[in-house]
Amino acid sequence: MVTEEQLPGWLLEQIPKLREIYDSPDLPEWVKESPVSAYSVFNHVLRPYLAGLMQEPRQSELRRAFGLLDYLANNGDTSVQNELRVVTEEDMRLRPFWDLLGEKMRQNHIDDLTWFPEWRDRQTRMNTHVDKTRYRQRWLEEVERIGGFQNMTDEHHVSIRNRLGREFGIEAAYL
Repeated sequence: MVTEEQLPGWLLEQIPKLREIYDSPDLPEWVKESPVSAYSVFNHVLRPYLAGLMQEPRQSELRRAFGLLDYLANNGDTSVQNELRVVTEEDMRLRPFWDLLGEKMRQNHIDDLTWFPEWRDRQTRMNTHVDKTRYRQRWLEEVERIGGFQNMTDEHHVSIRNRLGREFGIEAAYL
């Protein structure tokens, strides 16, 4: 298991090219200070590296980097796993690289994509009428209809989310 405290050293060992970003005078010093924040390490160190790889896709480096992300998605502590989801799956557009993502990263992405609110507040449930399995299946059907995740644009995402929201009678601020 890779803990939040171990994350910087682990990443630098696995991807030596991160050293240039990590040692850069442009990197805020607080990113390196204890206690380590997985979010800060992913956002300020790993994210720029991945963004560079995605600009000029080098399949072998991308495959290796995404393999390491999948390892962390499976073997990181709770903080590492949660912040990995935030930075890579919510903040970055990984859909064009769907074929390079590991199973856990794909599963997390699908979970994030098919999320809908289930609580109005801490005590009041909502959308209890929605069949989650069927909703998820409909999402996957719509994704298949556009040719797969690698073809999904933000416009597709919003259009599908809104259409399925109406179809399933989902109550949400974004509808």
